[in-house]
Amino acid sequence: MSDESWTSGADDNDPEPSPPPSPPKTPPPFWPRPRPRNRAEQDGMDVWDMISDEEEAREAEWETL
Repeated sequence: MSDESWTSGADDNDPEPSPPPSPPKTPPPFWPRPRPRNRAEQDGMDVWDMISDEEEAREAEWETL
């Protein structure tokens, strides 16, 4: 009986406690989405560039509240 098989058996009998997967935190739909910090990603998102001005206006409104 090799040490490897003995250790693997011990791992199966005593599994490490893993926390339950937490649900992803999604912001409210009306909250402005964070802009990608990477310029390469932003260049590939033409639709996002088109609505970026609208999102900036929403952020300005939230700041004034």
